[in-house]
Amino acid sequence: MVLAICIENSNLILCGTSHHRKLFQSYLRTELEETADEYAISIRSILDLHGLSGSNIEGVILSSVVPPLASVVKQAVKKLTKANILVVGPGIKTGLNLRIENPAQLGADRVCNAVAALKKYPAPIMVVDMNTTTTVSVLNEKKMFIGGCIIPGVSSSLEALCTTAAQLPQISIEECPDSIIGSNTVSAMQAGILYGNACLLDGLIQRHQEILGEGLTVVVTGKQAEPIIRLCKYPVTYDPSLLMDGLLILYEKNTK
Repeated sequence: MVLAICIENSNLILCGTSHHRKLFQSYLRTELEETADEYAISIRSILDLHGLSGSNIEGVILSSVVPPLASVVKQAVKKLTKANILVVGPGIKTGLNLRIENPAQLGADRVCNAVAALKKYPAPIMVVDMNTTTTVSVLNEKKMFIGGCIIPGVSSSLEALCTTAAQLPQISIEECPDSIIGSNTVSAMQAGILYGNACLLDGLIQRHQEILGEGLTVVVTGKQAEPIIRLCKYPVTYDPSLLMDGLLILYEKNTK
């Protein structure tokens, strides 16, 4: 089994695969205060839930956008298995043609998304990852990674809205109001977050099409994306497994 681990700002995602078949995918909260021992216990518990153990792990690949946690989780995994651990970062083979000012600054999540997108979809490609932050990564018609943009994420925007405005309640965005015109505070907030981000995404697609042409492939991923893309006017492809697919492609590239 190959264990892929992605450390995001909000969640730590664990995915086990064997011969290109997914065995499980599980989530832990990203906790900066957790020790390596505590993460080891949590990871072992997840393996136990699926009838697996550290001895089943043949290799591990790890990506992180939370630098302080990368070494902690790596230590935790070492307590469970002697398998080699690959970390997405400088020195790993990606196959990407990076045409940006400082490739070392490119986040591991954007690297994984771009690697998977190039394998699965025709270029030019605009990859949108909607999580704690919303990132846009652009691959041109020559399959070169030429840059992108970073935007406050859906949950970050909602949290800022609720914490800075004393009279606004905490809300769920799982349900979308029927109209962009909310008839009460909750539906007005839901409409603002969901329709607002859909309009943002439509606007980004339009601007990128002006640069890259009408043949642009738009791929959207991330746990915040699904209720928003249903409201978009431009066609997009929703691929919730893009990041994990990229991690596993990188594992294969670097272990042949």
